[in-house]
Amino acid sequence: MFLASTSSALTAPHALLAEIARHARSPPPPPPPPADLAAAGGALTVRLAALSRLLEEVAATSDEAAARGAASRGALYDRAFTDGTLLPDGIDALCDLLQLEDGDSASFCDLGSGGGAALLGVAARHELRGGVVGVELLASRHERAVEALGLARGAAASGVSLLRTPSVSLLEGDVTDLGALAAAEPALREVTHAYSCCVCFDDFLLRAMARALGDASLFPRFQALVALRELPAQPHLVCVGEARLACSWNGAAPAWVYVPADVCARSGRDAALLARHLCARDDATGEVCCSLPPALERPAEAVRLPM
Repeated sequence: MFLASTSSALTAPHALLAEIARHARSPPPPPPPPADLAAAGGALTVRLAALSRLLEEVAATSDEAAARGAASRGALYDRAFTDGTLLPDGIDALCDLLQLEDGDSASFCDLGSGGGAALLGVAARHELRGGVVGVELLASRHERAVEALGLARGAAASGVSLLRTPSVSLLEGDVTDLGALAAAEPALREVTHAYSCCVCFDDFLLRAMARALGDASLFPRFQALVALRELPAQPHLVCVGEARLACSWNGAAPAWVYVPADVCARSGRDAALLARHLCARDDATGEVCCSLPPALERPAEAVRLPM
């Protein structure tokens, strides 16, 4: 629980709590005028409907190639290549969990981006100055996403703008090699917010992904990951919240929100995101209460065994 302190030298966890509590107490920005809101909503509906049709057309031609590519990778990846994607309502909820807002410097990454549905869905909803990037191992699915991105950009050239984020990068690579990929790809290194449809990922894949994302030397701007599977025990990322996302296989699939274990020491941390998951407001009194998970309150007390 957050407690106000009169000390001039707050500990890192207390300083973080004070920061997110201040953010949680500040009033939200006023909504846009009704006419502008209606126009924006109508444009978004048209944009998302056109993007959905485009993705369905591309997916219909690539399922057989995806099955062949998955079979060639071996036992470790058998389940990891199980297909599935977020539905439109799930993408809306994901953007809320990550507190993505138009015009901010966030950079979104989809780890295991498949045919690009979630990735392009985020790019269609928000104008992120940091850009959007996807990482996909299976060549046929990566090619599907490249084709969909090309068609979306082609639509923009003909006067129909489907994507609000102009910078979209698609990388073919393995999440177990995120460090090497980030070193070679500046767009990936600058990622702040990530998502992974990792329901069928092996524990080895998940630990490798967490290890890389939690390393500030590899991902210095990283703030949060939303994962569709609870991560196995590891010291790199800490869970700060849970939610439900509408997916193609489940209308309310569980999702977990993780932040770096060293978030208290990181500069440029996302106070809005942390307040979203770590603070609660009493509707009757208006009082805001914020708390940190024990792993963030007392990181020095963690017992770390050899991996």
